[in-house]
Amino acid sequence: MAAIAGLDSSGPNYEFIGIVIGESCRLKAVYRTVKGRWRRIHLRELSRKGRNRIARNFLSELSKYREEIHAISARTGVNEALMRARRLALFTPKSKIRRVCLKSLARLILYTLEEYAVREIWCDSELREIMGFTGVSVNVGQYPVELADIVAWLDFNVKRKRWTLRRKHFGLIKILDLSERLNSLVLKEIK
Repeated sequence: MAAIAGLDSSGPNYEFIGIVIGESCRLKAVYRTVKGRWRRIHLRELSRKGRNRIARNFLSELSKYREEIHAISARTGVNEALMRARRLALFTPKSKIRRVCLKSLARLILYTLEEYAVREIWCDSELREIMGFTGVSVNVGQYPVELADIVAWLDFNVKRKRWTLRRKHFGLIKILDLSERLNSLVLKEIK
């Protein structure tokens, strides 16, 4: 059975990328339960109470599908990679450095998705732009992206101490730090 992936970014400069991977039917089941009465899930548009309720429901559902659904939060380090590259390549245009950085990030994301045999990728419009650097076709929006929005939001807010995970929720979301690999890829491309 082939998996699909939903991707959504959170924070400035793609700081966090939430990734949800699983079979379409499993992701739809989780989505219907988590969404509840809301028309769609976009945590930025909800009240604090609504965001917290959706996050708790999502973590609860994720624990039921621990083996079938994978939630990953990729911490990208794009800002650091851009700053480091600009310091080392003073005469390289900023636009070229940014393009190299985002293309490298897209390759790292694809490499991660290959580990899970993903056959179809859904992402938000921001990530569609960077995935375009790889030539891979992606779909925009829908339920996989809305679930990925929860993952990105959770990690963004846990890191900023606006949300705390209970002990039972540790391990449900895999934290993937791409910053060092991104730095080395960007520096290699720019030199």
